[in-house]
Amino acid sequence: MILRINNDIMPSPSKLYVVLSDIKTEERNAAGAVVVDLVAAGKRRIECDWSYIDRHNLKYLLSATSETFFDVAYFDPLDDDIREITCSVGERSIGALIYKDNIPVWGVVKMTFTER
Repeated sequence: MILRINNDIMPSPSKLYVVLSDIKTEERNAAGAVVVDLVAAGKRRIECDWSYIDRHNLKYLLSATSETFFDVAYFDPLDDDIREITCSVGERSIGALIYKDNIPVWGVVKMTFTER
């Protein structure tokens, strides 16, 4: 299992990136020093690419990510274990369609899941 959404195993992505980020604001004070205000620590973003995904798996993936928020499970490099987070998805980029043995196959599909 590489990726699970709402406890359903998804088609394995060709690429999966885990982006660790802090939500913060930065500004300079009167002395010229940078002052950082940490709003939220340790949020994750999961960036996934699927190369050549068939229409059935694409429909399955799009249906799983159709709600505003959903649970995503993946192997987290910081935890060194499976981690489950509640996410939303922004754009779903779906690349050029090709036909392989008379069956439609989508070239590249990209999705980014952002932790709530």
